Amino acid sequence: MKRVGIYLRVSTNGQTTENQRRELEAVAARSGWEVARHDHKHDGEYRLLKLFGSSEDIPDGLPDLWSDRAEVLGPETVGSILGPRTREIADGGANYDHASDFLHAVLRDLERTEH
Repeated sequence: MKRVGIYLRVSTNGQTTENQRRELEAVAARSGWEVARHDHKHDGEYRLLKLFGSSEDIPDGLPDLWSDRAEVLGPETVGSILGPRTREIADGGANYDHASDFLHAVLRDLERTEH
């Protein structure tokens, strides 16, 4: 069974972390995924949150390029690339200064997978 994490973040007045949790846990259950749980923040979580917090300054076009490549390869292939990369960040084995650096690294991995 695949283990997944759920990141809860409220960005509109109509959302709560609780309704997000319910909806995402339902998606995980339908997909046959186990949701990993922990109640404390640690260095790895901080590194991931910091990286994805920088995502608002990603250059125009990069998300579209990433999305196009990801769509061609499909979710399983993309997941097999993203999983190890995010674990590497969480474990402290990789450090990216900005989310766009991370996306460029993933794009390189996706390009290698396409060929």
